[in-house]
Amino acid sequence: MVQPIFFPFTHFKKKDYEIVSALFKSIIFFPVSGRSEFEESIADIGDAGVILPVFPEEKQLGMVLQKVDEFRRWGELNQDNRGNLKTFFQDKPCFTSDTDPGYLRARIKRTADRSDEPGEEETSLLKDLMFLRLAKLHDFEKEGLQSKFDLVLRDEHRLFSEIQGISSEFDRESVEDAGAYMTAERVSAWCNFFNANHLFNMYDSDLLFVTTSSAVMEYLLSVSKNKIKLLDIDGLKVHENKCENKNQWVETFNKYVENLVTKGQQALDAPAERDDNCALEIKIKLYLLKGDVISSFFQGLDQKVLICLLSV
Repeated sequence: MVQPIFFPFTHFKKKDYEIVSALFKSIIFFPVSGRSEFEESIADIGDAGVILPVFPEEKQLGMVLQKVDEFRRWGELNQDNRGNLKTFFQDKPCFTSDTDPGYLRARIKRTADRSDEPGEEETSLLKDLMFLRLAKLHDFEKEGLQSKFDLVLRDEHRLFSEIQGISSEFDRESVEDAGAYMTAERVSAWCNFFNANHLFNMYDSDLLFVTTSSAVMEYLLSVSKNKIKLLDIDGLKVHENKCENKNQWVETFNKYVENLVTKGQQALDAPAERDDNCALEIKIKLYLLKGDVISSFFQGLDQKVLICLLSV
């Protein structure tokens, strides 16, 4: 058995759901949130049963949400004071006592008082969770802006088509790869949470790490000592969620992937495509990665890490 796990993102975009749900029955996901927030966000994009959430410990999550809220409020209040903030953050790791909002506030007032610091410095894991939470909010807000921009482009395309008297479909330009922003930090922070909680060892199945980011895949390939390409399909027709062929095809595809993983080499024939009205085509790349850096990221997996890149 192979169990897909979505990484290193903590925000599930609607397009990500469309791709993942077309290929897998279920996928593990770490939302850096509580259950109610997760269920509310997933309700807007599809069937929550497809996504298997992993939640942080409640007390830990409460600390993360509180701290992230402080940083965001501090940033909003000091939008015109970026020079000061940049000076204080330069050459410093994020989320230390020197970058705590209270201490920054005191420094800017030139009355630094160490008593304004938190009682004890945040742990390494807490910093990782804070980073992942901020990354989640960043990706969510970027997706919202992209959707609004797409609406403007779509209306503009329709208007010019009518003026020119032609009929053509709106061709959406490539969307910015969220994984290209702080790639190494995203991978490291995400893996640190799973390693600290020994979550990679909780599953009896082989884990298949699924990403929709080319930047993430390229980064992992660059730090991998040994890499074996198991699959490279450029444009596999899949079946959309309401298609009657979807369930059977997903079953076939998952058995095909399990066969690749078991044999460690590419099978002769890819899953057969069915002739219907579905128009969704997905690019798939699957690698088996090994090496010291890979093992440090994905601890306890016997140096066998399966990474899958999906894109439309």
